[in-house]
Amino acid sequence: KKVTFYEKIFTITFGYFFLPFIISLPYFLSIYNISLIDCYFEAISGFTSTGFSVFENIKQIDQSLILWRSTSQWIGGLYFLFSILLLIDLFDENLKKSLTNFLSLNSSEIFKQSFKIIIIYLILTIFIFVVLKLINLRTFDALNFSFTLISSGGFLPINNLDNLFKSDLSKLTLSFLMLFSFFSL
Repeated sequence: KKVTFYEKIFTITFGYFFLPFIISLPYFLSIYNISLIDCYFEAISGFTSTGFSVFENIKQIDQSLILWRSTSQWIGGLYFLFSILLLIDLFDENLKKSLTNFLSLNSSEIFKQSFKIIIIYLILTIFIFVVLKLINLRTFDALNFSFTLISSGGFLPINNLDNLFKSDLSKLTLSFLMLFSFFSL
């Protein structure tokens, strides 16, 4: 079955409004007494990888919520790639041919390509995590940064990068990983 233009647009639009609502629930249910609007804002910010935050001091947030923030970026980055896959039929013919061999994607092909995207995204996330561990980042910070970097996000698990990336080698590695995640798109 070929997915129609309107089904694609509805799916993508619905996902960009609904998924952040689901992502906002842990913020709302946390002990920090955050309003529903602020929770939704935090979720949208993570999902779209802008990195704006309602939290002033990240150090005061418990680690599970910090991990949730980074995970929301990871999910948002993956959803963005799915959106590109769904909208590939809307591009002009030359651009479509440069991006894929498939001129028209049916639902079966969309699922196959989505699976490939998930695998590649996961492998790249693991690669970034391993490289961050090699420069002696603690596991929690490496995991958060790998989720943030692969999605080209803006959330940080700490208030100041200088506390984790002190040496020139670690700063250079972080710079390389930011470019790596950007060009892997």
